[in-house]
Amino acid sequence: KPITEKAVWEGIKFIHAYKRDAFAIDLICLWLEKDIETGFEINESMKGWHELVGALPHYLPECKGFNEWFKEIALPPFEENLTQIYKREN
Repeated sequence: KPITEKAVWEGIKFIHAYKRDAFAIDLICLWLEKDIETGFEINESMKGWHELVGALPHYLPECKGFNEWFKEIALPPFEENLTQIYKREN
């Protein structure tokens, strides 16, 4: 299930999408950052991935939707393609 607690979403300052080379495959990942020293990674192999990436624009309206950033990250293969998909405006 996606995280629905408002306080959790209000704390997110940045979200970066990128690809990690996992030897024979690429793994699409998101880094959700609360501040410079606090953040966490999620990836497409985790349970709830599709629900979470689908819900991001709902909880963070300025966040790019999955269809807006996926190809940018996925191609070309085996390159990191780090892309900021969300930045909290103060």
